[in-house]
Amino acid sequence: MITNKGKKPIYPLQFDLFYKLNKKWIQLNKVIIPENLEFPSDTQNIEIGKTSKNDLQMDKYKLVESDPFFGHIMFGLNDEVFNDFKKSPKCKFKLICTDSVRNKHKIKIPMKKMIPTKGTFLYPKLKMKIENK
Repeated sequence: MITNKGKKPIYPLQFDLFYKLNKKWIQLNKVIIPENLEFPSDTQNIEIGKTSKNDLQMDKYKLVESDPFFGHIMFGLNDEVFNDFKKSPKCKFKLICTDSVRNKHKIKIPMKKMIPTKGTFLYPKLKMKIENK
């Protein structure tokens, strides 16, 4: 879900995701979400509805104040970033949305590794279900 807190509409053109590795920000590779995407996992069953139809990098839309837009974006990790991500207890990401007039909107995303809990998590607006095995 992305939102606009400002008064003027924003027309997103692209999203870029960066990962902090050894005090440097590394840009991750953008990936177009394939049709019928599957997430194999030994610990979870992950179901996501028509992801390619909700790919924020493919859609053209307007973000207005207090009107969230739901969708997905996907990025690939290189081996160095992936190995660091697996062993780091805290990870830092930042997402940058560039709009139609080339303004950059930055969002820092601090993450702590989450320990899977029992249960099923439903995200109806994202058409997503995660169930722990």
